[in-house]
Amino acid sequence: MFRKPGGTTGCNTFRVTYTPEGDTLRFSPLATTRRACPSPEVQRQETEYLRLLEGVRRYRVSGSLLTLILEDGTERTFQRPVNGG
Repeated sequence: MFRKPGGTTGCNTFRVTYTPEGDTLRFSPLATTRRACPSPEVQRQETEYLRLLEGVRRYRVSGSLLTLILEDGTERTFQRPVNGG
């Protein structure tokens, strides 16, 4: 089953297609808009965030926590906002 989530980096929007297979994810290349960020620091954060997403290989969900496991084995954990968004 292919899924097509998207999101925002704060500067740009992105779309990606992924296929979940057990605890693994297969991603297509990210498609993003090309707006300039308001500062070099924000641009760096955006680049780092998108690079992180491209490196995801596995995931784990526990309650409101989503842990993304990168190609090198490092983990990044995110929590769903209190308002459920």
